[in-house]
Amino acid sequence: MTAENDPALPAADPLVEVGEEAAVDVHKPKPVHSWRELLSEVGVIVIGVAIALAGEQAVEALHWHHVVEAQREALNESVVENLVSVKMRAIQQPCVDARLAQLATVFQRHANGEPLQIKGRVGRPQNASTGDAVWQLAVQSGALNHMPLAERTDYAGAFSNYANLMALRDDADQSWIDLAALDNAESLSEGDWVMLRRSYGQVVAKEARIKDVNHYVLTTTTIGLTIPKVTREEVLRTPYAKDFCQPLI
Repeated sequence: MTAENDPALPAADPLVEVGEEAAVDVHKPKPVHSWRELLSEVGVIVIGVAIALAGEQAVEALHWHHVVEAQREALNESVVENLVSVKMRAIQQPCVDARLAQLATVFQRHANGEPLQIKGRVGRPQNASTGDAVWQLAVQSGALNHMPLAERTDYAGAFSNYANLMALRDDADQSWIDLAALDNAESLSEGDWVMLRRSYGQVVAKEARIKDVNHYVLTTTTIGLTIPKVTREEVLRTPYAKDFCQPLI
């Protein structure tokens, strides 16, 4: 016989049992009795959030510090490589000037109907190029955005000038290649000579521009770095470079 069927036993009160369980499982929030207590609790929350955000920012700042340092080192190495390339081209400038003067004599002899007396090959200056891969990587990585503005501007100006100079040298190379037809001058037609005179005029103008930009780069776009010493012997160590500095006529 159960309590439901036995009138002698008191029936269980379901409300009392539920209330007792609720009292065990549910923790009532502490009531706020004043504005001071409310502001204190809000302050604790705000301070906790601020500490969390500050910690996150500190970690991010430390990350970018390491990234920027590594990128700066790579950029500086690339700057030095570019400056060495420019210095090598500048060392060849006397050879360029001499070759252009000799070519002027060749064209004058042809105009006068005189023997050309060419005893060498026209050739062209030796160019060393490092490209701008490091700079492009720095742009894509976002490291530049975490550098001081003045430093970022210096790098941008330097690599812009290096790119401009490489474009000028590539353009001049094409004119030098055209002038290489003089290596077989005996087979040239009058129409060929007309085109070669045009190429000569172009290369004179291009080389004058390269000379000016070379000087500008070596004096103003070094980013404060020291240009390694480059000797004439090092520049002219290859037969290709040596031949260009030998007399043409």
